[in-house]
Amino acid sequence: MANPAGNNAAAGDLAKTSGVEVISRKVTGAAVVKGNVVHIDTAGLAIKGTSSGTIADGYGVALEAVAANGNGRFAVGNTWVYVIADGAIIPNNLVKIASTAGQVVSNDEPADSTIPSPPVDTDVETDIDAVRDYFGKTVGRYIGHQLEEVGDPTDAANDDVIIIRMGL
Repeated sequence: MANPAGNNAAAGDLAKTSGVEVISRKVTGAAVVKGNVVHIDTAGLAIKGTSSGTIADGYGVALEAVAANGNGRFAVGNTWVYVIADGAIIPNNLVKIASTAGQVVSNDEPADSTIPSPPVDTDVETDIDAVRDYFGKTVGRYIGHQLEEVGDPTDAANDDVIIIRMGL
């Protein structure tokens, strides 16, 4: 887990101590590492986040390591928390769960609509699905690295420890 020189924040640490929202949930399936993004299943259990999760499930970030079937604390809401980047992310971009479970990657905007005139149902449905996935898969917004909350944040790279503000 990379950090710019002199920074000591770890994934799962809180980046701000005000406005923090924390829930306690049981973990189902595999153990969760501190700093992993999780989604909450329909039974209210935390699952290590995968790219198939959506905001409808609810997202959180593990504030501690949790064994399989153990209970843990998770940052939710608009909490500022450290996570691991799984690729390049530009400051202020929305982020989603990466193909590396529990990490985040840039959530790029969907392409402009190319619906023909007259519209075809399948084209409209495709565009609606793209917008649904864009907002539905958003975990939060990339703020910067440690000590970049104010000033000029830098781009994140693979394996960087970064700050996200959870939620849209």
